[in-house]
Amino acid sequence: MKTNAIRDLVIHKTLHELEILRLGLIGAEAGHEAIPGADRAEKLTHVLAAIWVKQQIENQGISLADSVRRFGARVRNTIS
Repeated sequence: MKTNAIRDLVIHKTLHELEILRLGLIGAEAGHEAIPGADRAEKLTHVLAAIWVKQQIENQGISLADSVRRFGARVRNTIS
């Protein structure tokens, strides 16, 4: 997971576009080459993270940096 990739997706894609990308990655659709990531799993991780971050920004009014930080903390808490 690369936070820069997540930030770029949040900045350059709408929530609707991210949902379309998510569905394309889950299915067998092509067109996900522009999403940063080594493989489909990493790309899906970036898209799902971007969706979560964007929803936090829109629903709670927090900054991009704070939302990405919260996502990272959420992942670390899940792993440990």
